[in-house]
Amino acid sequence: MFVGAVYFMIRFLILHNPIESHVSYPGDSIFVNFLTMSKVLASYIKLFFFPFNLCADYVVPYSHSLLDTSFILSSLLLSSVIIIAYRLFFYSRIAFFSVVWPFISLLPVLNIVPIENIMAERYLYLPILGFCLISGIVLARHNIIILILVLIIFSVTTVRRNFIWMDQTILWTSTAKVSPNSFKVHNNLGNIYRDAGKLDEAIVELKHALELYDNYVDAHNNLGITYRKKGMFNEAIAEYQRALYVNPLYPYAHNNLGVLYAKSGLLDSAITEFTKAIANKPDYFDAHNNLGVLYIRKGLYEKAVYECLEAIKYHDRYTDAYFNLSAAYFNNKQFDKALEACKMVLSIDPNHRNALKIYQLICEQK
Repeated sequence: MFVGAVYFMIRFLILHNPIESHVSYPGDSIFVNFLTMSKVLASYIKLFFFPFNLCADYVVPYSHSLLDTSFILSSLLLSSVIIIAYRLFFYSRIAFFSVVWPFISLLPVLNIVPIENIMAERYLYLPILGFCLISGIVLARHNIIILILVLIIFSVTTVRRNFIWMDQTILWTSTAKVSPNSFKVHNNLGNIYRDAGKLDEAIVELKHALELYDNYVDAHNNLGITYRKKGMFNEAIAEYQRALYVNPLYPYAHNNLGVLYAKSGLLDSAITEFTKAIANKPDYFDAHNNLGVLYIRKGLYEKAVYECLEAIKYHDRYTDAYFNLSAAYFNNKQFDKALEACKMVLSIDPNHRNALKIYQLICEQK
């Protein structure tokens, strides 16, 4: 009973992440999770000694049987570490702590409570301190030259890796070579290509991501954005709707669907989508601003003012929201407030053409 209560507290009070509440164990099985995470733990040990073929997004094949070769080899490696730690306990408490520390510090990310990324290099930042300590103890006592050589090799590897992380295109392209089955990698590459104006290449990458994982809502949404930029509105709507079929609470697809409805003149449908986006993400300032624009188009200026103010509350340098706020005030004959909102736009962007025009109109009215 006590153990169960402690586990409940750890799971829901300490380690619980609401964003990852939908994540389950690999294969929806605690047994598969145990086998798989044993392999992951062994992979971490290997990375301590051989930090090569590093990857920004690891894809770990699940183990389903005690007879899996990968599980057997991982078990042998972990057993060896346990035996070494046991012997070190009687030889040197510092050395024993150095060996045990990585395992203790990895506990929160060993998928005891399901997490989205079951393996990531960043999880080793704290555990590697133990490895560095035991390595320093062993090498400093026996061969300082080897210690220096190891430091040089690891330092060069770190510098080279930093150059890769400095450029997103290089990072995800190189990651795709190491982990070609990562749907996240292909989704990120698709976003990079789209932002660079390479829409066809972006579509290829995003479709590849969906081939690897069809229920990936981010990829459906991003593919919809890419289709919209190409003017393929029907295809974009289909992707947004697919994202919402997978996750009806996904706010970004609601917002993007609302944008397309607004472009098509379906204002009421657009208002419905923006409202759903805000309901699922109250601080979604783009959706508040978009809703404010539609209220202006429908002549509902008080509602428009409210939505623009909400957008500004969550993003106090949002020029579009300030401009739309000035337009709502102007149309509602509140010229002083319109002037103040317009001044805010110009304080952020002095060359904002539409703000300069409305500023002139306000001055003429006053």
